[in-house]
Amino acid sequence: MQLPAEALPYAKKAAELQPSDTNVLDTYGWTLFLNKQYGEAAGTLLRAIDIEGDRVPDKLKSADVRYHLGVLYKQQGKLEDAQAMLEAASRLCESQDRRDELPKKIATALEEVGKSAQ
Repeated sequence: MQLPAEALPYAKKAAELQPSDTNVLDTYGWTLFLNKQYGEAAGTLLRAIDIEGDRVPDKLKSADVRYHLGVLYKQQGKLEDAQAMLEAASRLCESQDRRDELPKKIATALEEVGKSAQ
């Protein structure tokens, strides 16, 4: 995202219009993160995960939400939480046979978390 400050009001409006859409909440949460509004970002990303809950099969759950929350936790120094979210994102990528750039981003973030924990 090139201009997160400009994107924020649009992402917020989308989240207000579709408060149960996990993709919209992910976008809003990540935009908040990029604007350094970490507390609200965490709450928004956690809400997206809660909406998925147990009723959504793994093949439909969002690895992206978990990756974004893992990166946020890493930024906050919550390394155990970061590792748990990033590992969950990695498992979802495997079960969904993701072949985009996300599995590589997750691997890099996990490596950084490991180095930070030392």
